[in-house]
Amino acid sequence: MKISLILAMAAAAIAISSAAEAASVTIDFPTAGDFWGEIAAGESGFLAAGDYTDPLSSQYSWITSTGNSYPSLNNFVATSFSVTMNISTGPDTIAYGIDGESVDVWLPDCCGTELYSTGTLTLPRPIRLFSTSQISFTLLYDVGQPSPPNFIEFGTGTVTINGAYATPEPSTWAMMLLGFAGLGFGGYRKVKGAAA
Repeated sequence: MKISLILAMAAAAIAISSAAEAASVTIDFPTAGDFWGEIAAGESGFLAAGDYTDPLSSQYSWITSTGNSYPSLNNFVATSFSVTMNISTGPDTIAYGIDGESVDVWLPDCCGTELYSTGTLTLPRPIRLFSTSQISFTLLYDVGQPSPPNFIEFGTGTVTINGAYATPEPSTWAMMLLGFAGLGFGGYRKVKGAAA
């Protein structure tokens, strides 16, 4: 009887904590201070406020968040995301990376600097994030093909991450504590009755 009650309470606690409310978190990326690198030319630098990276054109060139802390991402389980950013580019495929998980996206052929939005992209698997989780863009191919000198420059933008917080809400903790208190009281009464 006691074991079945404990199992029922545990199942209820798991069900409550897993029913976390869906949420979205928007962070600035890329933003001033983010680090970029152009592989073939061996160049790198930091994004200035309101500016663009230098031209990136070779495979695996990148820009990544640098020492930025995103408190709103702590214990957030990401399932999808969207990106809005300023770019200057020819057509190319890039990978958006969120804490090591990436999604490939084909960029349009732009005529100069303009605002571009990816729409919602689903991550390969849910990923739990932290305040220090890194965000990155990586070129998957040389942009210079078939007609150099194509290149991509990344300017400031935002990333909106969709998912839910993994930490149970206060009401969940309260219900769990009440449940354990009930179990303790029930066990106490049973022991007291047996002693009598």
